[in-house]
Amino acid sequence: MSATRPYIVTDKAGAPRLVQASNQAQALRHAAINQFTVRAATANEVIELMTSGVQPEMASQEAASQDKEQTEC
Repeated sequence: MSATRPYIVTDKAGAPRLVQASNQAQALRHAAINQFTVRAATANEVIELMTSGVQPEMASQEAASQDKEQTEC
């Protein structure tokens, strides 16, 4: 079992949540799980969304590196 520590997860409105987790990503996932759903997009959904003006976003590997650095501290 991994060691845990408290993290403060704050939404855009500034409301803090205190989440006990192994790393920042786990704390954020815990806080976000009730606000978002995630699933793979079909090719047709990608076409529909991009046609309506939604731009694709690239997830960064930087966040994963930061999580590892935080847990090593």
